[in-house]
Amino acid sequence: MNPSRLLFPLALVSTLSATASATPYLVTGTVKDAAGRPVPGAQIAVDNTYFDGAELHTVTNSKGQYRIDLKQTLGAWQVVGWVQRTYHGETYRLPLQPDKAAAFGGASGAARNFTWRISGKTPNGGVYGARFYALDGFSSDGEVVERGDLEVTLTPEGPLLDGSPGKPITVRYNAPLNDVPLGRYRVTARSLSGKGPVWVRTRGGTYAASAVVNLTYVAGDGQTLSVDVIRPKGQAAPRAAAPVSSTPTTFQGKVVADIDLKGTLVWACLSLGEGKGCDKELSQEVRITSSGKNVAYVITDVSSKLSYYLIAWKDLNGDGELNAGDYLGHFVNTSNNTELVQPARGSFDFRLSQVE
Repeated sequence: MNPSRLLFPLALVSTLSATASATPYLVTGTVKDAAGRPVPGAQIAVDNTYFDGAELHTVTNSKGQYRIDLKQTLGAWQVVGWVQRTYHGETYRLPLQPDKAAAFGGASGAARNFTWRISGKTPNGGVYGARFYALDGFSSDGEVVERGDLEVTLTPEGPLLDGSPGKPITVRYNAPLNDVPLGRYRVTARSLSGKGPVWVRTRGGTYAASAVVNLTYVAGDGQTLSVDVIRPKGQAAPRAAAPVSSTPTTFQGKVVADIDLKGTLVWACLSLGEGKGCDKELSQEVRITSSGKNVAYVITDVSSKLSYYLIAWKDLNGDGELNAGDYLGHFVNTSNNTELVQPARGSFDFRLSQVE
């Protein structure tokens, strides 16, 4: 039990929110999507804010309904929910929007309904949608598009993550777009001043008139969609892929931990300078898909002329936040200090430790 939670005034338990239809020591509700359709198989959990480890779980039935017996446990409870869906070969764990976020006394019971949204504001001020980036390509590939002169169009490639059809999004791009409905998109771009074609690509892809971009989870940023954009030199067609350089452009090695590392994120985070941290937008990452406690990784499409931090994170509860109990590690030198590194032949190995 967490002693700090003992400060919660017992007198307030009886005043926490409940509904007229609530049954003592019982929480019930329904989960629907934004169109009002029931969501079966959604996962619901109740957490006792007074006693550590007092958690109960269930899933919604075919009508999107759930019911959890609080087993006469004292204290106050909060209810959270999420859905897990596989989309274009990737599995996503997505939070549900509660109709009421307040805790309630177990003796009062409660009704808590949820909505599955793929865009819109979250109760804590975030968004359920994705963040879209149109990043400048390298000058070796073409000319940078002037800020304010770029228009991008995102057209859904089939149904969105929740099965809805979605709509094309066309904007004048000056900064990252927040809250793009979660889905797979075909991205095109043009110069508003008519200075010639604008080509796009996904990271590691080939420049073309359009590119299909998938959702990628970035720690601290959530779900993202990202493309590089350039104006081809001389307004020519995209160049053929350059011959493979003998200069290393990858990081590879092994990460080690005392737990199964499947799902661990490993990323090369571009340094902003000694002591200034790193730029998440210009990071390259890979998610480990194999099981084991000693697993190899390869991060591609990094510059041989730049320096990076190598970091790995196992998000045990899948909430997208670094919490106690998660596993975290970074590449260190022989003195056990975090070290900036550049791509090189050989193995960059490091261990993950549990966050306290």
